[in-house]
Amino acid sequence: MTNLPNNSDNNYESINSDAKVETSLNGVEADAKKNDRKQKSVNWFSKMRLWKKIVFLFGVFLLILLIVAISVYSVLYLSGKNSLLDNNMAAVKPELEDTQVVVDDSGKTVTYNGEKYKFNESVTSVLCLGIDSERLEYSNKIGKSGQADAIYLFVLDTATGKTRVVTISRDSMVDVNVYAPTGEFVETKRMQLCLAYAYGDGKEGSCENVVKSVERLLYGIPINSYFAIDLSAISVLNDQIGGVEVSEYTSDYSQKTGRKVTLFGDAAREYVQKRDISFLDSNNYRIERQLEYIKSFSNKVIAKTKNNLNVPLNMFNTISKYSVTNVNASSITYLTTVLLKRDFDISYDTVKGEVIMGEEYAEFIVDEKSLYELILDLFYVKVS
Repeated sequence: MTNLPNNSDNNYESINSDAKVETSLNGVEADAKKNDRKQKSVNWFSKMRLWKKIVFLFGVFLLILLIVAISVYSVLYLSGKNSLLDNNMAAVKPELEDTQVVVDDSGKTVTYNGEKYKFNESVTSVLCLGIDSERLEYSNKIGKSGQADAIYLFVLDTATGKTRVVTISRDSMVDVNVYAPTGEFVETKRMQLCLAYAYGDGKEGSCENVVKSVERLLYGIPINSYFAIDLSAISVLNDQIGGVEVSEYTSDYSQKTGRKVTLFGDAAREYVQKRDISFLDSNNYRIERQLEYIKSFSNKVIAKTKNNLNVPLNMFNTISKYSVTNVNASSITYLTTVLLKRDFDISYDTVKGEVIMGEEYAEFIVDEKSLYELILDLFYVKVS
């Protein structure tokens, strides 16, 4: 029987070779189609008219800017939120006559005359200070760094947009830390609150010293931020928003004339600063003018901000050289967003007390019970 030659291997190699050729051809065709698409893409852009190219590229550029802006805004918003709502509690129990007070969990919960209150974690506060110096400068002279002539605590509920402005008399008698020129703590003395700024370094250290004294006054409630301005900042801010309308007074500010006037330049500074120190309660009368000015100023800034979100940040940048603060751009971004997203509601409160004549100067003795009830109203919510 004759054996026929076996061609199965040759046939397999032939088929495999054909497959490789076909695959290679398919690859070439794919590359060709890919190159053709690229060429069409290039041709599509190259065939555009010049003005269309410019518009197209400008649109892409704006899109990139928008993405970057959103990213930056998100970072600023979250950073500002975290810094402003960092409420490390160290509240203490007040000693009040005929009043039952229980403070738990470092002040997170309070029972006052049988009613239970919980600290509002959505609240942030900014202590605003007007310093009686032409310029804020570092100083190593104890007690000579200027005084906090105007003291206002802004308390904002970020969940509702409700803002409370609390007036604190510069003459309030509080415990103040006194430091050596080298920065070491010396002692704590009872004195006017305004002097807390003087017993600091003239800038950040002075602001922090006032914050400490106000936190003591508020029984350990934390103050998140501070913002201090010198006398020169008043006219700058005033004129940046186009002047502020207030009640007109006689030249000695003893009484109103019944007319309205728009303040510009140094007139704004004089309106909030001047007082007759021959009167024991002259600071209280000045506070009345300051509050009227703040209300009018705030309303105008809010109205402008609704039309231009950059207004607060522009103002912040303008007075940076006239101020000392731990508030930054992220905090401004967060606060502006919160206020515009909510129904903005602002009201005013005053720490009540009595003015008496001390050994040399007027002293404001705070009504402790009234103050603590104000603290509960500002920083807590009643638990039903």
